[in-house]
Amino acid sequence: MATTLVLTPGEVMQVQKSSAATLVDGVPSVLLLQRNGARYYLDNSVLEPSDNQIDAAISFYRSRLQWNLSRDECRALLVLNPKARIKLADYGDVDSEVRDLLADAVAQTLLGCSWPTYGDKVDVSEFTALLHSQAAAIGFGSPVCEDSTPDN
Repeated sequence: MATTLVLTPGEVMQVQKSSAATLVDGVPSVLLLQRNGARYYLDNSVLEPSDNQIDAAISFYRSRLQWNLSRDECRALLVLNPKARIKLADYGDVDSEVRDLLADAVAQTLLGCSWPTYGDKVDVSEFTALLHSQAAAIGFGSPVCEDSTPDN
């Protein structure tokens, strides 16, 4: 599993210089994780999800966000968020890691932040409503209605 962290430049330099950092082959373990994650994404950068995988992502957005996306809209979102695209294509299904990446993808694209976690103390229904408002303002997808079906 490829893991990458988001560190500030100062944090990266502090880790590099820290004598307390756990070393693996002479490299701080945090930087080794970053290196391995970068290698995974570079090695898999050309992966594209199949139509079935895109449909699974669309289903996730319908159930989690109550928002319909077409295949084209979902693919566009994944182009803007390559980590989610690569993991969806590589893993083949929408497991918990892919779900988190898909949620972050839409939040990053429309709001410029990650999907809230428990520690953020954010009302998810309010967050989702704001996401809906942003999406509607740019004509991206549509709210889920009882009788609606996504355009593929």
